[in-house]
Amino acid sequence: MRGSYTIEAAIWVPIFLFVIMLAMKAGLVLYQEIRKDDSHESLVQMWEAEDFYRAEWLEEIADGKDSEL
Repeated sequence: MRGSYTIEAAIWVPIFLFVIMLAMKAGLVLYQEIRKDDSHESLVQMWEAEDFYRAEWLEEIADGKDSEL
């Protein structure tokens, strides 16, 4: 009877650890995808803002308003 607990533990503990590690790996993959998407989004927003200010500056020059120069 005592040996049966050892056999059960030898079977269930590795399965339990494998499931926990699999869940952690899935979480890390999702985290990396979110970070990559977030950094890409911030780069896109940075370029959009730069294009906006460049267009605004060109409009001011075209209108003859050199307020920043």
